[in-house]
Amino acid sequence: MKKSLLAALLLPFATMAQTQTLTLHPNATVGKDAFVTTYYPTTNYGTYVENDAIDWTVSGTPFTSRSFIYFDLSALPVGATIISANMNLYGLTSSSNSQLSTGSNSCYLQNVTSTWNESTVTWNNQPTTTTTNEVTLAQSTSTSENYLNINVLSLVNDQIANSYYGFMLRLVNETTYNSMVFGSSDNADSTKWPMLVVQYSVTTTADSSCIILQPDTTTGSKDAYISSYFSTSNLGNYIEFDAISWTDGGTPFNSRSLIQFNLSSIPTNATITSAILSLYGDTSTSNPQGSSSLSGSNAAYLKMITSSWQYNTVTWSNQPTTTTTNQVAIPQSTTTSQSYPSINVQPFVQGWVSNPSTNNGMMLELQTESIYRSLVLCSSKYPHPAQRPKLEVCYNTTTAIKNNLSLASDINIYPNPVNTNLTISLGTSLKANNTEVSIMNVLGQSFNQNVTKLDNLIQVNTESLVAGNYVILIKNIATGDVVYKKVIKE
Repeated sequence: MKKSLLAALLLPFATMAQTQTLTLHPNATVGKDAFVTTYYPTTNYGTYVENDAIDWTVSGTPFTSRSFIYFDLSALPVGATIISANMNLYGLTSSSNSQLSTGSNSCYLQNVTSTWNESTVTWNNQPTTTTTNEVTLAQSTSTSENYLNINVLSLVNDQIANSYYGFMLRLVNETTYNSMVFGSSDNADSTKWPMLVVQYSVTTTADSSCIILQPDTTTGSKDAYISSYFSTSNLGNYIEFDAISWTDGGTPFNSRSLIQFNLSSIPTNATITSAILSLYGDTSTSNPQGSSSLSGSNAAYLKMITSSWQYNTVTWSNQPTTTTTNQVAIPQSTTTSQSYPSINVQPFVQGWVSNPSTNNGMMLELQTESIYRSLVLCSSKYPHPAQRPKLEVCYNTTTAIKNNLSLASDINIYPNPVNTNLTISLGTSLKANNTEVSIMNVLGQSFNQNVTKLDNLIQVNTESLVAGNYVILIKNIATGDVVYKKVIKE
């Protein structure tokens, strides 16, 4: 299948990833930690104030100790992509134990692969672990050293993918005399509790829309012309949208124009992807000079208006205030009736949509208000509708994709990790022709891939993807239900 034909097979909505941070501690209600030791192999230490890894002696009797730590990751949204996971373990200055070694007290953090109970776990019934992706803590340099920002990303990803049960802390070499001592969640000093900081991205859908707006007083949009020549007169129905510095009968004057679009139809959570203002030259102007640079440049600015105004009462004398922040430069005209059909006003529009109370529109004024210069354009009262001002806004609104768990249980992907070809088995829930498939990386970027549909199987060619973590999204066309699965590209 050619890539040019893939559009019909891909999700009809854009995908993005919102980055969030989750900070976790084990405590009495969420998560857990416990200490186990050969010295008392059947005794539970689920409320011990330390998380230790020790090989020592008591009155000549050798013993070994380990600790287990579980952070509750259930607050992570299903299908979240983990960007980083860092653990903090804090040394103790008030403990009778300390970080000591006669050789090396370096430790492993390993994933726990079977269940354990904080209030019943002992050395004799301790859970199983795996060395896969184990993380090494280097030998300590002091007796109460903190180990901060320990990178446990691979371990956390394994916990999520395999439903593992937390971490075990143990010495690399369990020989006397070595010890590594940290605070547990039962320590009286909460600043010594273990901490896990997880940064993750959440898959979102982005519904894209575009609208065209024009000033129309019945919809709340408006424009107006003001002039120092008629400083107290309202010219809200003038057919031109001008910025002028000229004379009339030898009397100098300046003119400006105001415009405001009603953006209330755009959701306040929208991301504005583009906002293009079109202003059109007046080919039948009553101003004989038209757009003119007779005595210098007629380049202008569009400035954001910072106070309210009414099209039927605004005058030069009571004109609203403006700001130069994000002002948009309109270049000098090259003809007497030049149009400006692609003025980028996205920063203005994004601010107005996010904070509607700040939308007072824009003012057009010459960059240099000295005679003789003019920029003559058409207003919303111009007799030819095609030449009236126009604002085209495109935007996305995002909502979190909800993974359909019942549907997900019937869908399998393999092999995972994948190299060149991925197979999606739809089970009995779906047929391939009733689904749409998309592939996305952790940054929310989508990738078009060759897709083949065979009854209840979908085959995806992943050969062109770079190595890394991806999310496969499968959408039921009929119901809109979405399933997403993680896959690793080798």
